[in-house]
Amino acid sequence: MKLRLLLLLLCFCCLLPAASLAGISIDNGNGTMTDTSTGLVWLKNANCTDSSGGITPPYATSYGANYMSWYDAQTWSSGLASGACGLRDGSHAGEWRVPTVDELKSLISGPGTPVWRCSDFNCTNYDYSRAEPASWLTSQGFTAVQADVYWSSSTYPDYPEDAWGVSMDYGNVYNYGKSSGLLCLAGSRRTVG
Repeated sequence: MKLRLLLLLLCFCCLLPAASLAGISIDNGNGTMTDTSTGLVWLKNANCTDSSGGITPPYATSYGANYMSWYDAQTWSSGLASGACGLRDGSHAGEWRVPTVDELKSLISGPGTPVWRCSDFNCTNYDYSRAEPASWLTSQGFTAVQADVYWSSSTYPDYPEDAWGVSMDYGNVYNYGKSSGLLCLAGSRRTVG
């Protein structure tokens, strides 16, 4: 009897859907995604080229991407509001911001995420047969994710004129001059209402 019960329990557990261990992502249906493991609310469109905060991404027309300096990324993110970038969440300017390096890394690290192309911090050992963070984030529901580097709000401690960026191509983190043109993905701690 105990053996039958154990077998029945094992079979039942195997039929249950597996939960995503990474916590990503709930599509809120309003232009935002929620990471259930961190509670962060993210802009669903990872390559929005709309103007925001008086900033028009300078390469939106020529490259179709929202490359901008770190300084412009701060202003652009802070200026986001419902009506821009597909947002229909009732948000107002000042509620959005550029995520910290740890918040941005949390999107692509942790249990349940694939092993990325880079196996170490400096990407000295990479393998093209491994997963690409941009493709994985797209599979989680984000749109227009670019296989390129995204700004974090975190300044690089050794060189205050640099900030951390997170590669959605290789999965590594590196410092870049704040005047460099990197991509911007806005994140917010604002709760979904």
